[in-house]
Amino acid sequence: MNTRKAIIRPLKSGTISSMRNMYLLLLHYLILATLGQVSGDHYHHSLESDRAALMEFKRTISADPHSTLANWNELVDVCNFTGVRCNKKRHRVHKLVLIDKGLVGLLSPFLLNLTRLQVLQLDGNNLHGSVPDSFSSFSKLILLTLAENNLTGTLPPSLFSNCTSLKNVDLSHNLLIGTIPSDIGKCPYLWNLNLYNNQFTGEIPSSLSNLSAMYNLDLEYNHLSGELPGQVMAQLPSLNFLHLSYNNMISHNNNTNLDPFFAALANCTRLREIELAGMGLGGSLPSSIGRLSTTVNIVLLQENQIFGSIPPAVGNLWNLSQLNLTSNLLNGTISPEISRMKNLEQLSLSYNDFTGEIPAALGQLRRLGLLDLSHNNLSGTIPENLGNLDKLIFLFLNNNNLSGEIPPSLGQCRDLDKLDLSYNKLTGIIPPQISAISEIRMYLNLSHNYLQGPLPIGLKSLGDLKNLEAFDVSNNSITGAIPASLSNIRSLTFLNFSYNNFTGKLPSGGFFDTATNLSFLGNEHICGRGPGIQKCHQEHHYFHSRVFLIIFCVVISVSAFFSTICCVLGYRHVQRRISTTTIETETNSEPELMPNFPRMPYKQLSEATGGFNEQNLIGSGSYGRVYKGVLPDGIAVAVKVLQLQTGNSTKSFTRECEVLRRIRHRNLIRIITACSLPDFKALVLPYMVNGSLESRMYQYPGTTLRSDSSDLNLIQMVNICSDIAEGNAPVIENMGDSTANMLSGTIGYIAPEYGFGSGTSIKGDVYSFGVLVLEMVTRKRPTDDMFTGGLSLHTWVKSHYHGRMEKIINSNMVRAIQNQSPEVKRMWEVAVGELIELGILCTQSNPSARPTMLDAADDLDRLKRYLGGETTATFASSLGMSSSTIGDD
Repeated sequence: MNTRKAIIRPLKSGTISSMRNMYLLLLHYLILATLGQVSGDHYHHSLESDRAALMEFKRTISADPHSTLANWNELVDVCNFTGVRCNKKRHRVHKLVLIDKGLVGLLSPFLLNLTRLQVLQLDGNNLHGSVPDSFSSFSKLILLTLAENNLTGTLPPSLFSNCTSLKNVDLSHNLLIGTIPSDIGKCPYLWNLNLYNNQFTGEIPSSLSNLSAMYNLDLEYNHLSGELPGQVMAQLPSLNFLHLSYNNMISHNNNTNLDPFFAALANCTRLREIELAGMGLGGSLPSSIGRLSTTVNIVLLQENQIFGSIPPAVGNLWNLSQLNLTSNLLNGTISPEISRMKNLEQLSLSYNDFTGEIPAALGQLRRLGLLDLSHNNLSGTIPENLGNLDKLIFLFLNNNNLSGEIPPSLGQCRDLDKLDLSYNKLTGIIPPQISAISEIRMYLNLSHNYLQGPLPIGLKSLGDLKNLEAFDVSNNSITGAIPASLSNIRSLTFLNFSYNNFTGKLPSGGFFDTATNLSFLGNEHICGRGPGIQKCHQEHHYFHSRVFLIIFCVVISVSAFFSTICCVLGYRHVQRRISTTTIETETNSEPELMPNFPRMPYKQLSEATGGFNEQNLIGSGSYGRVYKGVLPDGIAVAVKVLQLQTGNSTKSFTRECEVLRRIRHRNLIRIITACSLPDFKALVLPYMVNGSLESRMYQYPGTTLRSDSSDLNLIQMVNICSDIAEGNAPVIENMGDSTANMLSGTIGYIAPEYGFGSGTSIKGDVYSFGVLVLEMVTRKRPTDDMFTGGLSLHTWVKSHYHGRMEKIINSNMVRAIQNQSPEVKRMWEVAVGELIELGILCTQSNPSARPTMLDAADDLDRLKRYLGGETTATFASSLGMSSSTIGDD
């Protein structure tokens, strides 16, 4: 058997090289496969940890009205969750953006596991609770915005301890308290810090001076205290926006010196806006304000205690567009240097004590849209060249001592929305050129002047004001007929021609078809068809007949005979009453009583109230006590017993009786009878079975809330406010300017000026009414525990007025409107806004800035008509404009 031997041939060198390469490729593939497996495992693990963190966040959300988080589940890729964005290179969640989703719940501390998170935006939800301490672990975070939620508690001191990447922080519109953490100075790249509308206290931390990149600093509407931080601001060269308004800070040298702060601000060479309103800052306006950067275009200093005159150096701010010094203590003349600020668009100097004439140089400010010089002591004439301001939208010169005629040149201001020249000493006629202002929309108010002559009827020009909604020329001496052309103004909803000398028949059509006598009071020689207006009668020729002359003579003769008899009887009656002068003097001051009710003896009152038993007590105050009683005939009454220990009781009783005797109003309870003894004085009133307004607003422990009174709806609320205003207006008007020697009232409703020794006045009652209006809308008592540290019902409501008002409105009212139509919702928003605005205006700290009770009643009457269907109704308050155009406290 032959065997074949294996023959082994040596490999060629080329073959060996090929095999080596193949081995190397195989090794490279194995390495890549291994690394890929590791990377895939890491990628999967990282996303799963991010998923877990987001699912924990979802578990803390108790309500998701828009189902925003519906796709946050195990079946959906994390990077496809609503509001989630992933970094493609690192395969990690780096953005979580859920803005205005209505989410209700807590801020989950598990969010810290999103270790690559750079953007966290949860604005405009209903998140509550505190900011977790764990948020300090967001080392990569660049943007943090949690604005417009209900976050409470303090900010963790360590929140900013690891913020080397942080650039933008917005925690505005929350309920955060405590101090601003000093670690904020460890964020070197922070350029925006917005803590607007919270409840922070303490001083602004000095560490802020380390933030050289700071661009926007907004700390408005808090309770921050201490001196204005001039030295801190001087270290912020990039600062553009400085908003510190409505805090409790003071100027230097115990609130008497503003110069150091404005001198320090000169180092902020990029500064554009300075807002220091509503803090009661004292001191004069320093000349160093003129050394501010020429980039400054807004300066808001309203509602402070700045005194002295406006320095001429203010003219150096040639780029300024808004200057608001409303509600201060400024005096002297208005500096003509203001005219150097050629870019000025809004100039507000109202509620000060400026004197002298209006500078004619103001007519050179051709960009001016708002000029408010109202409520000063300016005199002289209105400059003719104000007519050059062709961009003017609002012109308020009311409540001054201006004289002379209305310049016809004002007709060149074609874009005016509001023109108010009321409460001056203007004379002459209303120039027909006024009709050229065809764009007047809101109101034209020329009331309380000395204007004469007819309205510009010859040109029928007033009818050209096609957009006019309110026209007031009351309390002048205007004569002639009311132009028929006014009936062509279809937008007209308010008209007041009262207390003039108009004659003739009222026009028909338009506003006049629904007008009442309230628009024409004090004009005895006009007639028309409206309610309360005297009717127009045709002339009857029989008045000139012979028969009429005979009847007239007979009537005169008989009248003379009976007059003689009455004089004799009257003389004897007067003689008898001379002996009872003392008693007569006492009874003259008592109220006119209801018929068939004689004055009541003390014994009968005591029996009716069970001996003034405490169980029958239904109210008490500094004036005395009110008891429920039942008269022998079964009539339920309320007995108001005056507190005699006050030492002023007799005068108070006499004054109250005198006021009630002189007035009649459907919203005032009429006196049934009275009891007046030297040691006891009481008024007997009808008992109101529906209880008090307080019982409708609040439920007390142990009481059962009736199903029909769980809440006042909006229309009930407006009607109640209107009734109170209407009922109090005649009382207050009858009081005049008298003051009482003893302060009385309920804490929380007493005007602040009374605390400084000021005598009581009619504007104090307006303040109390304003508090009541705000209380009804918010369902917050002015003495609520939340109002501490300088926060009041007024400041709390005002801080939300330009933001989200639903946060201060009674939640039951908000829920009741949620399912209504858009039209009803819009009407509701307007009406509630007007109520809040009226409450804010009535509760200003400056008494002269508050409206009169008659003004409040007029506003509420228009609001009632608006809710009744007059959707074009307008309201006279002006707080709805931006904060740069209105001043109040």
